[in-house]
Formats: sequence, structure tokens, C-alpha cells
Amino acid sequence: MKNKKALISLLALLALAVFLLLPSTSYDMEALNEELETNYVQNNEIILNAGLHSIDQTKSQLIWEGKKVSGTSHSGSIKMKDSNIKVDVSGNISGNIIIDMKSINNTDLSGNYKSKLEGHLKSEDFFDVNKFETGQINFNSVARENNKITFEGDLTIKDITHPISFDAFMKKDETDKIMAKSVIIFDRAKYDVRYGSGSFFENLGDNMIADDIKLDVEILIQPSSIYTAK
Repeated sequence: MKNKKALISLLALLALAVFLLLPSTSYDMEALNEELETNYVQNNEIILNAGLHSIDQTKSQLIWEGKKVSGTSHSGSIKMKDSNIKVDVSGNISGNIIIDMKSINNTDLSGNYKSKLEGHLKSEDFFDVNKFETGQINFNSVARENNKITFEGDLTIKDITHPISFDAFMKKDETDKIMAKSVIIFDRAKYDVRYGSGSFFENLGDNMIADDIKLDVEILIQPSSIYTAK
């Protein structure tokens, strides 16, 4: 009996050790923002004039990444359907980005594997794009430190809306146009994206897919937008 209890305890400890050694499925938001800030260091503060501005959708991008708890990951792109930016006389920035959910694309696979993953992501198991064709990011600036702007807003997926917050880092590109880049991390379980989620299913093992999804947002403000820089 004692040997049996000892064996059970040993197995429990082994299971705990395996669990603790699994790669983290969470993203380190602070580290990601520090990396962005380092790459987007600018000596001169960029100022957007009051008025309506738009985003060059052909040169802007949304890049997604999802992970399994086993450590493997997939990534791809998704298109913007519409967008706008408004700057008021006090310099506050607000706007939205409409996401074309039907445009979900995978970029790390090819052939049948790529097609199969894209089809699965678009299906009812994930984002059900035939029923929910668009998503949306709404944002309002709440603080600014040089070219780092902190935003609060909402993310809508599958007609479900939850608050989000993120930092945006602005710089000028080689043609003197304004670029802004952000990282958004969202919990897909909150948007009823259930497939492979430990929030809804048990005993998934290595098939468990992390609830956190990373969305890299990079936008280029339209050349017709009016701005000045100090």
C-alpha cells in the first residue's frame, strides 16, 4: 500500500514537472513593447494636425500568430477592409480599423497544409467568417510620451466586444511618411473561439492551443494626410 501511494505521488510530481516545463503560451507584452520602442526610436516628435486621416491599406498590415502549448506556432496575415483616424484640436487621436475576416491567410505553410489550416480558421471551429465577415478595432489615445502613444479601445470578433489597451510607436519611413506599429494580445476564448481551448475542453494534451493570439499592427498614414514634425 505504501509503495502504491509512493508511486502515485511520484507520478503526480512527474506530471507537475512536465506541466511546468511546457513552453509558456502567454506573450510578454512588456518585452514586445520594449522591442518596438527600441526599433522606433525617433529624435523628433511627430505631430499629426487636427482633422481626418486615413490609412494606406496597401502598405499597412495585420500579422497574426497563434501557438500550441507544445511550442509550435502558426502565423499569417489578414487584410484591413476600411479604416480612419481622427485627431482633435487637443491632439487626441481616435479611430477604427475594420478587419476582413474572410482574408485570413497563413504564411508559414504551403500547399494542402496551408489550405487546410486556412479553411479551418475560417470555419465554425474558429472565426466562422461566413457568418461574421468583419472584426473591428476601435481606439482612443489616453496618454503620450514623445512618439509612444497609449490607446484604450475595443476589439470586436464574432460580434463580441471586449476592451483592449495597447501602445503605438510612431516614426517616419525612408520617404518621410508616418508609420505606426503596435502589438495587441487578445484572449480568443472571450470571443467564443473554442477549438483546442483549455478554457472549454479538458484532456487536450499537446493538442491544446493557447488562448492568447498576437496581432502585430503596422499602419502607414496616407500621403494625403496633413502633418508636421517639430
